[in-house]
Amino acid sequence: SPLVDHNGSQKIGHRKSWIIPCTVLTVAAYVFIAGFSPPPENLPILIGLFAMASLVMATQQVAADAYIVENIPAKDRRTGSAYIELGKSASAIAIAIGLMSIYDRFGWSVTMPVAAFMFFILTLPVLIRKEAPRPAELSKRFAQGNTAEFRVLRKDPRRFFNAFIHPFRDFIFRKETPLLLC
Repeated sequence: SPLVDHNGSQKIGHRKSWIIPCTVLTVAAYVFIAGFSPPPENLPILIGLFAMASLVMATQQVAADAYIVENIPAKDRRTGSAYIELGKSASAIAIAIGLMSIYDRFGWSVTMPVAAFMFFILTLPVLIRKEAPRPAELSKRFAQGNTAEFRVLRKDPRRFFNAFIHPFRDFIFRKETPLLLC
C-alpha cells in the first residue's frame, strides 16, 4: 500500500498508473494460464501463476480503493462504499456462476480467456473516467514522506519485518501449508 500511495504518474493519473499495468498483467496472466491443462496435471505451476496473479490483483485493488476514496466526495463515501461492495459481491457471484457454466460447456482453455476478458471489461469504467487530481495536502505529505507508515519505518525498520515478513515466513514454513494451498 505505501508503495502504491507514494509512486505514480501524474500524467495519466496517480492511481491509473498502477491500475492500467495491473490490468494488463492480470489479463495476460489469465490468457497464459489458459495454455496449461487444468488441475491436477499442472497444479504446482497453476498455484504459482495464480499466486502471482493474485498479488497483482491485490495491488490493483489497493490502487482502485484509493481511486474511489479520492474520487467520491467525503459526504458520499459511506453510501458509495456500500454500493461498491454490493456490486463487487453480486458481480463475483454472477461471474463465478457464468465461468462455471462456461467451463462445464467449453472447458478450461475457453474459460480462462473469458475470465481475462471479464476482468478487463469490469476495469473499463476506471480506465475511461478521468482521474481527479490528488488533493494538494495529500501530495505534499507523500512528497515529504510524512505518512504514518514511513514515520514508523524510519524509527524502527524491524517493525515492518515483524508485521509483514515474519507472519508470511511462518505461514510458508508450516507443515500444513501445502494442504492449505490445495
